[in-house]
Amino acid sequence: MPVPLNEIQKAKFASENADFAFVLFRKVLESQPADANVVFSPLSISMALGMLANGTDDDGSAAIARLMGFGGSIDELNAYCRYVRETGSALDPEVALSLANCAGIAYYEKPDKRFAGRLRTFYGADVMQLDFSKPADVQALNDWVAARTSQKIQNMFQASDFRRETTFVLANAFHFGAPWTNPFSEEQTTTEPFLKENGQQVSLPMMRQQLDDALMATTSDYSSIVLPYGGRRQFSMTILLPASDKTVADVVAGLSAASWSQLHGALVSVKNVQVSLPRFSVDTGRMDLVGLLQGMGAKVTEWNLPFLLENSDAGRVQDIFQNVRLDVMEKGAEGAVASAIIGGRGSGTRFKASRPFVFVISDDTTHAIYFAGVFKGDAA
Repeated sequence: MPVPLNEIQKAKFASENADFAFVLFRKVLESQPADANVVFSPLSISMALGMLANGTDDDGSAAIARLMGFGGSIDELNAYCRYVRETGSALDPEVALSLANCAGIAYYEKPDKRFAGRLRTFYGADVMQLDFSKPADVQALNDWVAARTSQKIQNMFQASDFRRETTFVLANAFHFGAPWTNPFSEEQTTTEPFLKENGQQVSLPMMRQQLDDALMATTSDYSSIVLPYGGRRQFSMTILLPASDKTVADVVAGLSAASWSQLHGALVSVKNVQVSLPRFSVDTGRMDLVGLLQGMGAKVTEWNLPFLLENSDAGRVQDIFQNVRLDVMEKGAEGAVASAIIGGRGSGTRFKASRPFVFVISDDTTHAIYFAGVFKGDAA
């Protein structure tokens, strides 16, 4: 039976997982175009990896727990994921939050009883049998994601995501809907200039309001403000505005569990604050995370999975990806996230040229280069 966490453990686990979140945040930012808007969910991928850890051997589960900051303890990892899942949705009745997890197992296999039991106990996960070669079963997965993201994320999975050897998929999905504690008035929104980091000036809808007081802090790298959501102020958006000689990458580079804690410790109440914030939407599409996690030292395609299925090894991780959408508007914020881990037998390595790439045509004898080019997706 799971043991309830005490307050010291809750604070410790949150701090440990924050370091994982910010390191992966840097990797995600580095992987995107320099001028791209970026959003990803550390919590969602943590839930998916937590489920996976319960199907690996001792070395694999310890590696996942260390990666996520839990010192190699899968028990701590499971306890933290259960705590967040059960607590988050009850923090504020005005904030809509639904965290959901599921495991899809190939129809010709059976999930390991201990694995399935842990997923239900700690992750509240649905466990279902699927034929990954059938479009109807792939659509069933997509329907599951869509239903749990308020239809914001559609067609998360494609038939090409699944191979003949695929034995499982693990997925997390959630929808977040939160009204500002102090909503912006649409009548106050005007089109104003926004200066991009490359020096280009664009016009954006700028929301404005006067706050009687706000929590703020300033460092040599940025100025920050905390904008709360809901009646209980349990959720908030913290905005870090880089100093004039810094970039967003500079600010993200300095984020860690320690600096995050220091920021919140330095917040002071400031009276009569005029806030201007763009109304914006960010949809990153599909982010492949295998390479980013490998860049953090995680040997994700080498983890053994002997405890995921009842009578056989589940193979290796083949894909890890995430879809995120976030809308920030006058009344509040609405976000949707889905993360997936797909695995099976056979090679864990996959090369899929589904984004812009460089190509070179040469011969292997003289090594002369006949053609060199870049393909960005505009097929003739």
